[in-house]
Amino acid sequence: MGLSKSCLHIICIFDKMDERLTKKIVEEVFEKAKTKSASHSKHALSKQVELESRLSYRTLERTYNKFITKTRDLDYAPNSDSIDEFCIYLGYQNYADYVSKKSVKTTPSQDSTLDISKPTETAKPTSKRKLQFLVIAALVIICIAIAAHMNYNSIGLKNTKSGACMTWNGGSYEKISCSEKPYSKFGTPIEPYDDTRLKNFKRIKVNMATPFFAEETDKPLIWYYKTDEETIEYYTAPGVHPVNGKTLKAVTKYIIQKYVPLHQNWESSFLIE
Repeated sequence: MGLSKSCLHIICIFDKMDERLTKKIVEEVFEKAKTKSASHSKHALSKQVELESRLSYRTLERTYNKFITKTRDLDYAPNSDSIDEFCIYLGYQNYADYVSKKSVKTTPSQDSTLDISKPTETAKPTSKRKLQFLVIAALVIICIAIAAHMNYNSIGLKNTKSGACMTWNGGSYEKISCSEKPYSKFGTPIEPYDDTRLKNFKRIKVNMATPFFAEETDKPLIWYYKTDEETIEYYTAPGVHPVNGKTLKAVTKYIIQKYVPLHQNWESSFLIE
């Protein structure tokens, strides 16, 4: 019974791999000879190897024709003894020692691809590098987030220890000792100190002379809150209501026309006898 086509294909693959390995060995043999011979001709190199080994000049020339110039003796294949002698010339004990120390890796599934590499030159897979990069990037982001959180907490703790809290007094925020929690003398909650809100957030009275919008951008400068009694409270900055925490709304022309009086009586406008 003959061998199946798949078996023959596998045998053919390994034959090709053996031939490629032999070619690699032969190339190294003649490269070594070049370092010792003034002439790099086939004749000179073959004579040089013959002087330092038990290989015959004839065997060396036929091997050179087969694997180096590829012009003659294409059907020639050196026997196992000759291949052992090639390896001995290169400094190995024999062919098996060469294969072992060269870390030969054969991959038949890649159509007889032969890979000979030194153990110290193993390439790192690209996918592994990508994974390492992603892990490092994630760790950096986590570290930045932790540092920012710790910095925020440390500032809050520092302010708390120094008594830097604030509370709403009905018209604006004012500094207050954090030890007076949970409520101030105004009956309002004691909040962490916020310098921007302390300076800019105030409740004000308005009239038609109040600048409600920026002249250049027409953006609102006043925010309001409508109470359950349909009255309007006006504030100088956006945010939430200082008592009930509801979001303030930007003033609109409709609100101004409906709720801001056209005239306002001032005490100084009356004659006093």
